[in-house]
Amino acid sequence: MWTLRLATFQPTRSPSQAQACAIAFTVLKYLILLMLYGGALAVVYAIITFEPPAGTWPAGKKFPVAPAVQCTMILACQYFLVYGGIQVARTWTQFTSIAANFTSKAENALMTATASMNFAPMLAVLFIGARMRALNMDPINGNPQKWAQNCFFMCTYALLAQTILSVAVPLVLQGDVKVGKCEGDMEYTVENKMLGSILAIGRYVMMICIYIGVGCVIYSIFTIEHPKGPQYTIPISPTMQCVINLTFQFFFVYIWIWAAITIKEFTGFEWALMTQTMENCKGIVMFCPMLSILFVGTRMYALQITDSKGAPQGWTQDGMYMATWSLLIQFVMVLVTPCATGEPAQVDEDGNIKWEPDNKILFYCVVAIRLLGFLLLYGGIITVIVGLYTMTPETANGRGAVPLVGDTPFGEEPYGVNDIPGTPIEQKF
Repeated sequence: MWTLRLATFQPTRSPSQAQACAIAFTVLKYLILLMLYGGALAVVYAIITFEPPAGTWPAGKKFPVAPAVQCTMILACQYFLVYGGIQVARTWTQFTSIAANFTSKAENALMTATASMNFAPMLAVLFIGARMRALNMDPINGNPQKWAQNCFFMCTYALLAQTILSVAVPLVLQGDVKVGKCEGDMEYTVENKMLGSILAIGRYVMMICIYIGVGCVIYSIFTIEHPKGPQYTIPISPTMQCVINLTFQFFFVYIWIWAAITIKEFTGFEWALMTQTMENCKGIVMFCPMLSILFVGTRMYALQITDSKGAPQGWTQDGMYMATWSLLIQFVMVLVTPCATGEPAQVDEDGNIKWEPDNKILFYCVVAIRLLGFLLLYGGIITVIVGLYTMTPETANGRGAVPLVGDTPFGEEPYGVNDIPGTPIEQKF
């Protein structure tokens, strides 16, 4: 009997070749990072130094960077600094082959700090949305209320403080930092008990500042009025309605998780059903920041090409509603499921509920809702993107909405700057 033996070919690579490949890919990575960070810095510099063309604004009028944009730049800068620091520290550790050195500890501290960065995109788009709402009524002097602008800074600096402490406690104070039991929360441990108590109090103060600030900003959007009186105030745009809806879903989940954990820490009472249910909702609301940015960007483009008078096409606004309702349907399903089963709902990576009841009718209902949620979410996203690319000054008028969805009847122009009494239509903004 003949035995056939096959030898597996295993290519060998010398340590010098492996080192050369590692260096080459690292250089390529940093070239890409330089382009990314260079572009981000260029945008920030352009915002600060921007001067409008002569004749665009009234003579002698100066416009400093708006608070909403200032806060957005602060959030963006700390976001990029944290992730850039991780790359530098990780590269240094890999090439020096030293595990227990300062850069390795810095990398771990920065990785922990990324947990506090998860609120940054949602906060930034909310601030920009509030600013757009004010400009929609008064394109020259429009600004959110002063107390609302203070809330912008309160949320921003609270998040910045979380990030700084996440890095400073392990590196400077030789303490320990770990991600809290809910999103955006951090837990600090140091040897000095007095300092530890101060950090624990600061942890709760910072989280309260973020949640209260978000609530106040949303309230300001609903209550802001035109400087000349409420009769000049125009309705909230569909884009802003969707952004508020998504923001509410996003922070509603995290504030309930944080509240349940806080109650457990102080009283020992564990509300496991509520905590687990809200944890499952996190898979749904993770879409909220990106959807909000897409919606706000679409509306900004519509205003740009129509001298701040237009709006996205009606069917594009329907796409915004579709995507927003999709998340809301999934969100409500996750909340309602425990009422029927007594156990928290389980969701997949796309936020779709995975409950499989024994009753076939209920099972088919759940499958139908999952399918509906999928179609609404991705169908709405595709609709908005197509509307953005096909939008023209003639079509950016908010027309064509389905009557059951849009408030603007077919063939009529939506509310805009030109509908405010006493505003000259011919003025260019």
